[in-house]
Amino acid sequence: MPRIWAAVLPALAYIMIVAVGMVWAYRPDDGTSAIAAMLLRLLAVQLCLIGLCLLTVRRAVQWRDIGFGALRAKEILWLAPSYLTLTIMLADLWPALWAAGADDAMPTVLLILALTTLCIGFSEEVMFRGIVLRGALHAISPVQAMLLSTVLFALMHAASGIAGQSATNTLQQMAFTFLAGFFLAPIALRIGTLWPLILWHSLWNLAVYGGQIWDVTHGIAVTGVLIQAVLALWLWVDIWRRGLPAT
Repeated sequence: MPRIWAAVLPALAYIMIVAVGMVWAYRPDDGTSAIAAMLLRLLAVQLCLIGLCLLTVRRAVQWRDIGFGALRAKEILWLAPSYLTLTIMLADLWPALWAAGADDAMPTVLLILALTTLCIGFSEEVMFRGIVLRGALHAISPVQAMLLSTVLFALMHAASGIAGQSATNTLQQMAFTFLAGFFLAPIALRIGTLWPLILWHSLWNLAVYGGQIWDVTHGIAVTGVLIQAVLALWLWVDIWRRGLPAT
């Protein structure tokens, strides 16, 4: 088997599980208890995806090989705009959370939401910025590997359309996640470890899902991601011209 398929096949399996899981998890229910049930279904899907990631790593590589090496502390500054945007988004949620505090089911929803988004952040970063990105480096150039990771990450979010989301919203989500993958891929290669990306990704999903649950619009989100993507363009050019940093 060509080495590139060792990176691509796990991602395709991941995308298939997401597609089936989205159809099962999302149902047209209302109310806090229904939200908690939906999040539990999403959590179950994510545990399956984490299992796929663990199986792939155990069979083929070591954790260090997919991006769990030593942190290059100065490189974490590349994530500063993203973390600033995230801070504003989380602050936007606070009034809604305060207003909803009287709901007896709220602690349960928050706990399940936190666990689910943590699992999403872990599994997606391990698969797309770990297994795919690092694995593809053995077969193609760094720029090609980053592009492959970015495209597959965006393609995975097409599953929302299968679950009933409108075509327009699905295309918008894919474009948005393409931009996110565009800036996360070079940072993953520069920073030395996936943990800062996993933390950001988990909190980002918490803010996004929280906004959907409590009807909070994050006006800063698109602007923040666009700024981060423009900054990441320099990293793409630098990696294209000079290659990857020494490990």
